[in-house]
Amino acid sequence: MHSLDPILRPKSIAVIGASRKESSIGFQILDNLLRHGFEGPVYPINPHAASIHSIAAYPRIGEVPGPVDLAVVVVPKEHVLAVVKESVDAGVKGFVVISAGFREIGGEGEAREAALLDAVRARGLRMCPITDADAEVMIREVKMRRLLDAIRGEPARDTGALVDALLRLSQLALAHPEIAEMDVNPLISLERGAVAVDSRIQLAV
Repeated sequence: MHSLDPILRPKSIAVIGASRKESSIGFQILDNLLRHGFEGPVYPINPHAASIHSIAAYPRIGEVPGPVDLAVVVVPKEHVLAVVKESVDAGVKGFVVISAGFREIGGEGEAREAALLDAVRARGLRMCPITDADAEVMIREVKMRRLLDAIRGEPARDTGALVDALLRLSQLALAHPEIAEMDVNPLISLERGAVAVDSRIQLAV
């Protein structure tokens, strides 16, 4: 199993912060998973609801009866770290955190994000959107990675642009859960920048 499989190909998903309110993000994420045909078990987590969307809900991630590959965390920023730590202890393998109040606000938000990343990486787990470090690991694992370096008189390729492309694709997939499959081929790395020549996006039906 690749370390990103629990995020990119999860077999089970918990929505922590799932809600009965149709206008809430917690409801919409759960609704999208069900409407767009996710085939594995989906576990709503909400301490104040016995069921959501006609699915049994659980008060805490630790009470879910089966293994959870991916936790989608939709709780206020001040609760995110505690929720993620509890999820790690419960055996969750990957995380998607949808909450404002982190790096984008600077200062306290950056410190909060650093603590969150430490909690996840201490167990060798992944969090989406992927970070710069995650993208760099993905590039290093490509079999032909050395062709990006300066060899045979050719200039080195712009791996920073590849990292940026992976980050943007990750953010696109997170913003649109209806995307079932995305193929960008070829993605050409230049001396400066990168160019996607062709792309295909398949939506869940």
